[in-house]
Amino acid sequence: MIDSNFGHNSSYNESDIQIKPSIFSQIKNSRFPFSDDYSKWKTQKYAPWHLGRISSTSSSPANFSPYGQEYYYPTAKNSVIVYVIDSGIDPLHDEFNKNVELGANFVPGENHTDFAGHGTAVAALINGKKSGVSKSAVVISVKVLNADNIGTTTTFYQGLNWVLNDKKKNNPNTPAIVNFSINLTSTSPILESAFKNLSDIGVLVVASSGNNSADQCDFFPGNSEHALIVSSIYPGNDSFVTFGSNFGPCVDVLAPGNRVFTAVAGSVNQVNPFIGTSFAASIVTGIGASILSNDPTLSPADLYDTIVGNAIENVISSVPDNTANKVVWNGYSGLRSRFSYIN
Repeated sequence: MIDSNFGHNSSYNESDIQIKPSIFSQIKNSRFPFSDDYSKWKTQKYAPWHLGRISSTSSSPANFSPYGQEYYYPTAKNSVIVYVIDSGIDPLHDEFNKNVELGANFVPGENHTDFAGHGTAVAALINGKKSGVSKSAVVISVKVLNADNIGTTTTFYQGLNWVLNDKKKNNPNTPAIVNFSINLTSTSPILESAFKNLSDIGVLVVASSGNNSADQCDFFPGNSEHALIVSSIYPGNDSFVTFGSNFGPCVDVLAPGNRVFTAVAGSVNQVNPFIGTSFAASIVTGIGASILSNDPTLSPADLYDTIVGNAIENVISSVPDNTANKVVWNGYSGLRSRFSYIN
């Protein structure tokens, strides 16, 4: 499935990148809060390629196969909430082990059902049993996109404001992060204010760069000062997704976003390959949730710094000029098992 939701090789030099105005602009390269004893990490055998890639410092031949690498990930120490502002989530899919809550629905004439399927695919990449990065995180669905995967600034603001109030009222002591795999065609002062409000209470927003093959600084939330923006890479050859993915100085980090296998809404256990920066963003959100589970005291700026500051530099090809060549990484650098391909 292709993500339609507004969704030349270059060496990265941070001094050459025009940094967007941001509260996160001073990167301190914070260390991951994970154990250096990798025997305490967990292993998922025959993981989908996107999970193998984020727990590797470089690509491997296994990335040519949908399933092949093992996924190494840190043990969660604390509860974490992930608010997914999207088209809804199908909680009955096998990927979700009773760790999905249906929080709010702002789509007129529709119930909580994920008719578009976009939100379910996004959520499974965050905490799915097989596809997910942070498997113990609790995902809360905030539905703002209709059956055609379309929403309005009004519903987006309502969803963001609901998250603000729910976090303050019902989850004041639980760390949280927001996934916003939605893009507008212009700036949005009202949504920027909502992002700022979330940042002010300690919640980072991770957002997709969009799929317009254009400079992300021309779109919201790419031009937001209060969000971490993600664009995407291909499997196997570690190259930027030049067909579709937005680029430019407003992109903070890259992640797998092409042919990533994740849950299909309305099915019991079906997974399909999905394409788009929405799914790259959700993978980064999952890493953010893993970090928060090990250090719930991190501020949005510290969490941003840990994700972006530890990303692997200058290993992705075909990254457009004036775009940071940084691919997300979860901190694993231990021994790896031999792998077997499953096609």
